[in-house]
Amino acid sequence: MFAHETKDLLVCIPLTTIICHGATLTVKIAGNPLPFEGVYVNYKSTDLTSDNFQKITAGETIKVAVNAAKIYKLKGVQKAKVSAVQGFRYAAGEEAPADVQGLSSCADQTTGAVEVTPDQSIAAAQHISYKRSESARSRIQRRSITYSSCSTSQTSTLKTSVSDAISMAGAAYTAAGSGADFFTTWFKSTSVKSKVQTIYNDVKNVQTTSPKISCTDTYGDCSDGTALLYTVPSANVIVPCPNNGFWDFPEFAPQCSNDDYDKAGSILHEMTHLYGTSDYGYGYVAAQKLSATQAAANADTYEMFAESVRLGGCTVG
Repeated sequence: MFAHETKDLLVCIPLTTIICHGATLTVKIAGNPLPFEGVYVNYKSTDLTSDNFQKITAGETIKVAVNAAKIYKLKGVQKAKVSAVQGFRYAAGEEAPADVQGLSSCADQTTGAVEVTPDQSIAAAQHISYKRSESARSRIQRRSITYSSCSTSQTSTLKTSVSDAISMAGAAYTAAGSGADFFTTWFKSTSVKSKVQTIYNDVKNVQTTSPKISCTDTYGDCSDGTALLYTVPSANVIVPCPNNGFWDFPEFAPQCSNDDYDKAGSILHEMTHLYGTSDYGYGYVAAQKLSATQAAANADTYEMFAESVRLGGCTVG
């Protein structure tokens, strides 16, 4: 439940928020948090319309039902405490901005915990892994990236973008180790260099963990038209949305302000999710406002730095 009490109108963009039906929760068993096994969605950040926002008037309370069983393994769990944890991107007033750079942010808000008793007859079937079409063992044995439900043309395009993303990760790994001037522009401090290099190295060797790229909307997160790509780390799957713009991107963007709209950088962004990154900030303005700890766990920051290395510096105009 979310209540808005100021006189201004709050306009909310659905960047994986509870209000806008994103799955952002914490679930604790005996005081210990369960690992998140949900979806990381990369949304459009420009060419936004009023349809991409939800208006909340002063004094309005919004209630949203969430399905904890989809993103946490509750099979065998007798009782759990569930809280919603959510920061917001918003605009005050009647007019929706055209891109995310025109939005303001507020810090994470945490609801009170609610104790639930999972229905064991449906908990396993509700979990996101129920949609997996093949076993993890079979994927691991192949030691390569697989392309599911992709046409010959799509497979060729994706193989190029995967190769370029791997090359970008390798170059970023080297640049991070050599102390490139723009490392601290994006990651804020050299204290996180080891973690950053580890994730770039994981992406560079992504084929050894045998992820799958699906050309169909396997998990249904492309349906509202705002998602570009999404990743399900627990299933080792990346999904470029079939109709929302990814396939029309150039392979490389000419400058950092457009990096959300190139194929290679977008694939690199998604691959970092397979190795532990989250989405603390989208776009170059939001990324530069993060702390070092947040930046080292933010997928877009890895994309930004890798683009900076590719471009020999980052022009954001």
